[in-house]
Amino acid sequence: MAKLRAAVWSLLLCSACSDPDLPGSGVDAGHREDASLWAPDIAEPEPPAPPTPPTPPDLPRITPCPDGWREKVDPDNVALVTCDPWPEGGRQDCAEDEARFPGRPGCERIGPACPEGEWPAELPEDARVLYVRAGEPEGGDGTRERPFGWIADAVAAASDGDVIALSKGLFDEEARIDRAVTLLGACVLETRIAPSVAGGEPAALTLRAAAAVRDLQVGGAQRGVDVSRTGDAAELHSVLVRDATEVGVTVSFRGRLRATDLVVSDTLARQGDGALGYGLNVGEGAEVTLNRTVLERNRTVGVRVADEGTALTASNLVVSDTLAQESDGAFGYGLAAQSGGEVTLDQAVLERNSAVGLTVGGEGTALTATDLVVSDTQSQESDVAGGLGLAAWGGAQVTLEGALLERNRTVGVRVADAGTALTARDVVVSHTLAQESDGDFGWGFEARGGGEVTLDRVVFDRNRALGVWIAEEDTTLVATDLVVSDTLAKDSDASGGYGLQASDGARVTLDRVAFERNQTAGVAVVGGRTVLTATDLVVVDTLAQESDALGGHGLEAWGGAEVTVDRAVFARNRAVGLAVGGDGTALTATDLTVSDTLPQESDGDFGTGLQASGGAEVTLSRAVLERNRATGVVVGEEATVLTATDLVVVDTLAQASDHDVGYGLQVSGGAHVTLERAVLERNRKVEVLVGGEGTVLTAADLVVADTPSRESDGRHGASVVVWGGASAAISRSCMVDNRDYALRASGAETTVTAVDLVVERTSQQACAVDTCRRAGGGFGLASEDGATLDVRRFRSADNALVGVLVATGSDLDLHEGIVSGNRIGVNVQVDDYDRRRLQDQVIYVGNCVNTDTARFEQSELPEMLDIIPPERR
Repeated sequence: MAKLRAAVWSLLLCSACSDPDLPGSGVDAGHREDASLWAPDIAEPEPPAPPTPPTPPDLPRITPCPDGWREKVDPDNVALVTCDPWPEGGRQDCAEDEARFPGRPGCERIGPACPEGEWPAELPEDARVLYVRAGEPEGGDGTRERPFGWIADAVAAASDGDVIALSKGLFDEEARIDRAVTLLGACVLETRIAPSVAGGEPAALTLRAAAAVRDLQVGGAQRGVDVSRTGDAAELHSVLVRDATEVGVTVSFRGRLRATDLVVSDTLARQGDGALGYGLNVGEGAEVTLNRTVLERNRTVGVRVADEGTALTASNLVVSDTLAQESDGAFGYGLAAQSGGEVTLDQAVLERNSAVGLTVGGEGTALTATDLVVSDTQSQESDVAGGLGLAAWGGAQVTLEGALLERNRTVGVRVADAGTALTARDVVVSHTLAQESDGDFGWGFEARGGGEVTLDRVVFDRNRALGVWIAEEDTTLVATDLVVSDTLAKDSDASGGYGLQASDGARVTLDRVAFERNQTAGVAVVGGRTVLTATDLVVVDTLAQESDALGGHGLEAWGGAEVTVDRAVFARNRAVGLAVGGDGTALTATDLTVSDTLPQESDGDFGTGLQASGGAEVTLSRAVLERNRATGVVVGEEATVLTATDLVVVDTLAQASDHDVGYGLQVSGGAHVTLERAVLERNRKVEVLVGGEGTVLTAADLVVADTPSRESDGRHGASVVVWGGASAAISRSCMVDNRDYALRASGAETTVTAVDLVVERTSQQACAVDTCRRAGGGFGLASEDGATLDVRRFRSADNALVGVLVATGSDLDLHEGIVSGNRIGVNVQVDDYDRRRLQDQVIYVGNCVNTDTARFEQSELPEMLDIIPPERR
């Protein structure tokens, strides 16, 4: 009964495939026709394991905002919410005796309203009061009826705990207070201490004791307020220091100061050389505590904190509109901490300063800031350069918790030098503008020279040229929950727009990170000893470089860099999803998905999922490449190595420019590829193309299926093609429902071995219907043009034309197999070929013709797709 069923099946096949134009002798080779009597034990390929998707990053948790601060929703990302210290419309200008503090709805008067009379409206009843009236003649005794005419006279007569009450008016003198008294003005607007010429004191108001100063203003031809060697803290409350010279407020030599509702503005440069103009200078071991303080329109530095043991603690602080040094147009810093000073900020705003908004430098120098805004820093006046938001250097330590840095210039945040460390959590750096002098930079973040950076829940958005740049040996970045998005091109030449670039030996560790809509490359890792390790990584929608419409790569690694990614998605990038190139460059990827890579914008070429070249080494485990263009995976050039386990390459589309190619895997130029548990399906023209002398493919547990013909003309559709001196070793493989050829070896020195192979249902090229009938294809196993093919334990069945082809001087050896259901079982186009090489335990059964010697046309060999240099812009 089994023999009868086999005979009936053979007749049905012959009837179904009869074609008077079909070449073939019709001679039966005489092999057994009943496959049921013996069949080889062909091991089936194991399926690949799917990748695990990445966990998306958390966004910064800047809310709830401080009291009075306004929640600001990003119009392009409603999940991103920051805190604005000002209401809609921004910070308004205030009257002379008013100030605008963060989180307050409008301008507020500093101190009480001016009284109707000349003296302060409220005087204590439990303290002795000494009165001083500006311009009063000599001879007063400090009573209300006979006030002193000079503050110095009152101080000389006062004891600790006394109150010195100042009238309205201008006190043209230098006041020195060396005892714990209270100096009380009538009001800020109308009581002013302002010497017209500098005298022997350090400042217009010099405090050498734990004195308290209230409700007045200070200025004139001398420094405003000088505090030092006070013992306990001196105090300034509701004080305006305006139009002082050199420095508004100086605290030094272990002086201590507490201040509330303090405004320091419009400090003038030093006469003679045009230097200084600081708002607040703290140094030499001093300690200062500020609450509700505004420093605006000062010169050179708004706030300077220097020297070991010096500490500034400030809340509700505004430092704005600091101008350049008058002498040379340099500086204009908002806040500068250096030489071991320590600064603690809470609810601080630094805006519209020059050169650098906030600079922290020097070993032992430290900044800790919570709810910080640094914005709109302007270029340095002297050279129209700079405009940085925050700069940390020289071994400083910086900690940010809840910060917004926006619309600064050149670089949003810069970290430089060995020993410098930045730790930032819940931070947004956005809209950094180009350097005004040359249109260069506009970077969101820069770390170099051995700096150490730790980021947690940080967003870099809409910066320019580079979202994040990490460079030079010993520089490290560790980032968790990081988003880098919408980086724009450089203003000067429309180049760049990278999400992240690591180079020259830097080390980067990323966990839960997303790069979105950047330009040229989402991530670039460049240079020997440069290392990037990323877990839960997403790189999507990278755009071409604006200047030349090239690039748009998801990830570039070249020049000896090392990249390790675990749980990563690359989607909708351009030209190449991942480009890895250069001797010593290495990529190791686990749980990887690369999908929907778009063509190069400049010419419609490419759209490759993964490219390895130039001696790079790539190791993949659980990887899916789908719906890319031109080629799913390209591996080329001598010494380049790809090792892939659990690999899926599916649905590669044709190249947009010419509707050509669409390969699943291309290996060329001496590269070596090893696959274990791999599936390639529904890619175009050729699923696996291996070519060139020295090129090697080793594959185990391989499934290759459903290859359509070339989109442009209906040609090709092959499963595996090895040619031009390449070699391949394939075990446990299934090649089904492909076109033209299933397994094709072509060319002298080409060698292919296959063990445990199933080849079924290879169709003719799609063009065979009309334009390529004479070379229609439909071959199962083929060795052509001097190639060598050796197959053991196999089945070649139900192919449209030929189960086994030996052509033009080639070698083919078959062992333990079945050739069945084909129109022609074996076609031998080599004269005097030893057919015993095709009969080592091989059954030919159910073919229309078991053997044939006719010669007919084969399709041309597919060409190799070009490789994009990974550094190409």
